[in-house]
Amino acid sequence: MSALQIQLLGDFQIRYQDAPLDGFDAPRLQSLLAYLVLHRDAPQSRKHLAFLLWQDSSEQQAHGNLRNLVHRLKKILPDADRYLSADTQTLQWNSDASFTLDVDEFKILTNDQGRTTTHAESVRRLSHAVELYRGDLLPACYDEWLLPERERVREKFVDCLAQLIVLSEAAREYQIAIGYARRLLQADPLSEDAYRKLMNLYAESGDRANVVRVYQTCVAVLKRELDTEPSATTRDLFERLRHQEKIVARAITPRVPPKSNLPVPLTSFIGRTRELAEIRAQLARARLVTLTGVGGGGKTRLAIQAAHEIAADFPDGAWFVDLAPVTNETDIVSTCAAVFGLREQTGMSIDALWFEYARDKTLLLVLDNCEHLHNACAVFAHELLQSAPRVRILATSREPLNVSGEALIGVPPLSLPDAEHPTFEKVAHSDAAQLFIARASFILPTFSLNQSNLQAIAQICRRLDGIPLAIELAAARVRTLSPQQIAARLDDALAVLTRGSSSLPPRQQTMRAVLDWSDALLSQEERVLFRRLSVFSGGFTLEAAEMICGDGALESKRDGEQSSLPHAISPSLILDLLSNLIDKSLVMVNESDGEMRYRMLEPIREYAREKLAAASESDEIAARHLAYFVELAERAEPEFTGAEQGAWHKRLEAEHDNVRAALSWHAQTQEHIEMQLRLAGAVWRFWYARGHIVEGQKFLTNALAQGEPTATPARAKAYAGLGSLAWLRGEYEQCIQGQDQALSINRELGDLPGVALALVNIAGALIHQTKYEKAERYLDESLELARGLKDHLLLTFIWMTKGELARYQGDYANAQAWAQEAYAAATQAQHVQHIALALNNLGLVATRQGNFARAIQLHQESLDMYRTGGEIRFVPECLEGLAAALDAAGDSYKAARLLGASDALRESIALPIPPIDRADYERVLASVRANLPSDFSSAWAAGRAMTMEQAMELAIEKTK
Repeated sequence: MSALQIQLLGDFQIRYQDAPLDGFDAPRLQSLLAYLVLHRDAPQSRKHLAFLLWQDSSEQQAHGNLRNLVHRLKKILPDADRYLSADTQTLQWNSDASFTLDVDEFKILTNDQGRTTTHAESVRRLSHAVELYRGDLLPACYDEWLLPERERVREKFVDCLAQLIVLSEAAREYQIAIGYARRLLQADPLSEDAYRKLMNLYAESGDRANVVRVYQTCVAVLKRELDTEPSATTRDLFERLRHQEKIVARAITPRVPPKSNLPVPLTSFIGRTRELAEIRAQLARARLVTLTGVGGGGKTRLAIQAAHEIAADFPDGAWFVDLAPVTNETDIVSTCAAVFGLREQTGMSIDALWFEYARDKTLLLVLDNCEHLHNACAVFAHELLQSAPRVRILATSREPLNVSGEALIGVPPLSLPDAEHPTFEKVAHSDAAQLFIARASFILPTFSLNQSNLQAIAQICRRLDGIPLAIELAAARVRTLSPQQIAARLDDALAVLTRGSSSLPPRQQTMRAVLDWSDALLSQEERVLFRRLSVFSGGFTLEAAEMICGDGALESKRDGEQSSLPHAISPSLILDLLSNLIDKSLVMVNESDGEMRYRMLEPIREYAREKLAAASESDEIAARHLAYFVELAERAEPEFTGAEQGAWHKRLEAEHDNVRAALSWHAQTQEHIEMQLRLAGAVWRFWYARGHIVEGQKFLTNALAQGEPTATPARAKAYAGLGSLAWLRGEYEQCIQGQDQALSINRELGDLPGVALALVNIAGALIHQTKYEKAERYLDESLELARGLKDHLLLTFIWMTKGELARYQGDYANAQAWAQEAYAAATQAQHVQHIALALNNLGLVATRQGNFARAIQLHQESLDMYRTGGEIRFVPECLEGLAAALDAAGDSYKAARLLGASDALRESIALPIPPIDRADYERVLASVRANLPSDFSSAWAAGRAMTMEQAMELAIEKTK
């Protein structure tokens, strides 16, 4: 195999030494590489390429863009000089270099000139070509040169499908022909000839229902896309097929080994590569392998696919036994026996006959849906494996069978796309999105992934947590709803997920039916805990489950209130009950930093919340939930600036969905107002540090708007938080208003630390309004109070603010002195946030003083501290300060990347550059741009593409 493999059909992909190469996500870069590879027979003029790719740009700009693109290509392509020849006038892909290109292989396979082959060889060659055609040539690129090339390759693909349909139909392989006809329809969804061909094939295979469905789809598509009706030829064919008294299926060539009854799936299998490999490996070692997972999670489909792939390893076949219809535990053996055609004989029971039959067989038995017959299935499997040493069992169940020697394989949800920042490539590579697209295009052949629907498809997949059945049910709605409309309705997902195929068992036709099946298998206590756990959003800990869902654990902390819940669960039972729900695949578990966290997949949680409301427990459990997270937040609050702030930020980030849920739930009910204020007031520093700025403003505003405006510590904290978040957004008047409210309440309560903090916060806003004298008066009053209180945290903050005031006034000596004093005090008190902030301020001063090497070192130390403390809010400012020092020291390329990263981070957390800093920022940006006339754009773009962690790693990396 060549070291370099290039895929242009469907999603662009390039692999080197069998590992994917990153950095090729830009469509224009893909287009340049594709053009060079497809036109490698001659050198390509740079002038021609620049015009080709940037037709709307000036000649100078187009040439600059091309230089940047070639620079980027050579940087990310391993051994680039081996593949790419470049001089000042031309570029050429080296034909002699060893590489593979899927388009080349496709063209060879579809070249019919001079071929005389057998039926089997033609099928092999054409089917291989169809497999290679994963999609249109570079579908994410829209350059004009590509369009005719794309159409030529597509026409070849359509011709291949037409030939394969003819060959398969001639061999009476109707199901195979139907598959190719469906792909033909997807390639040309307005072709009535394709609809007629598909109707005929379904008729020949004896499937009357799908004849009707195909015609209905044809009517709907033509009406929507062309505002017309099917032709008389199509209508006549449909009427003739519909009125046939009986459609008789012709002989179908078996697609499975003769010794097998495995179902033949009518839809494509998506993803699960790792799980399939694990099943094969485990069955080589263990004789019982059980697939466990949530209802609707694809266990049955995975088991059938795995059985098809390994059936040849079993001389006596692979056999499928569906236990879902079996209600009596004693009927398991007779159900298995019936699959093999065994009938009870005189003098021998069916049980004895079955075990005698299986004794010397080498076969694979797929036992599907074991959960409702759990104990009986365990006994059956144990006895069979003991009596038949060459039999292997692949079982599916929502919980383990707990048989000695059992190997468990959890079937997780499908991989998800990024819903916040989806790209065409990332969505297309997600298994969940692939399933949605495949099933949607089955329902509506015109359906495809595109720029207008990729955000909605990503959102659907994430909201449904990658549960295959839920995604298929959502995809079934595309005939009447767009992906955007489906996504908007998923707040009531169970009402949307109701259009399953009528060929499925009733319990799989809706998501609610699937979950009803699971709920019916629970004990009373398991059912109670199951519904109560739905109060958690984004996951929970065992401690939280015990405190909130158990009775007697939290009431004593809620002013002597007693539980109003009709069903009591002792907290001591929660662990065992939770373990049972995990075993039954209703709760997921994962480990993070040595702690186990648990969560429900979202459709399951919605179902459980309905059960909670039906049991009249919602209000009580929600009140417990709020009380628990108020207590947690108030424990965390004093730690947000201390030595353990990183750990507490991480913990609150893990629980942030629960904080959101608590505040949102009680805002709707107008209850527990003081508790809401306490929660919002305790977590505002977390919102401030972690960049949840707009969201924090919303929650604080909502909490303060409720109830009477009484003077309480919680209300003062909430106003202080609202003012501080407004300061981050550059809303200085709103900041002062919020801090004034906090100041007034704290004076009334006699809370002197609160008074001093409000004063320094007002001073900070005044500094940014360049009202320096007034700011100094507030700072002096605050400083006097803090010294009297001997509050070192407050003193550190005040000294830092005085240093900033001096810096903005151009007094760099005093700015340095105040920042050093703040740094010393923060270091002694181990206030991580203030240490980092002092280092950053010292770095800004060092740059103003011309000490660039010292400034770089200080900013790097500051960023390292921010990373340790889990800070986000101050990172953009520090990156920009470091970029200024780097540019001044001669490393403008690194400075440009850091500025790009900072820009992206500010955008992601809605954090504008303060107006007072704007002129300095623009000056640095102009200097960097001037120092990189040809490389600035690519460096800036590379920085914007970085994650925050990558940007911080780059920043802290020592300059060589």
